[in-house]
Amino acid sequence: KTQNRQNPTTKPPPRGPLHVLLIDLDVDSTSNFGESLDFSLFPEPEVVFTNKEKVQKEVKAALSENATLSCEVAQEKTEVKWYKDGKLISSSKKFKVESEGKSRRLVVGQVEKKDAGEYTCEAAGQKLTFKLEPTGDDGELNVDVGIFEEQQWSYGEK
Repeated sequence: KTQNRQNPTTKPPPRGPLHVLLIDLDVDSTSNFGESLDFSLFPEPEVVFTNKEKVQKEVKAALSENATLSCEVAQEKTEVKWYKDGKLISSSKKFKVESEGKSRRLVVGQVEKKDAGEYTCEAAGQKLTFKLEPTGDDGELNVDVGIFEEQQWSYGEK
């Protein structure tokens, strides 16, 4: 017989709820004590990212401007890693990884068409995914070609 109930005399730890597994075994004189009971307990996943619903997951940025992808973590000490299309990003002239308080940012400098793609912020096995879409023209000259009606004017004497 298995029951799930919270023990009212035990206070939950500071990081989340306490789960108690009570196993009630009815033992009588005919029981075989050589039997074993196997079970596993898995902790609830820790909250890593907060305000997920407020995160701008689709970011449009004008070509040659900077684009900022940002999220908020639950604890200031949380370290994150940024990925582009599955490849780890490190700080460089192109990418600036910023951490201020609980805010985590990736600044993509001077956005180009090749910067389009999926960016992921990962911490403690949890992920937030962003899509970056460069907008605007890329410096190519676009010329509208029209057909103009040609008219001939002739000046003559009457």
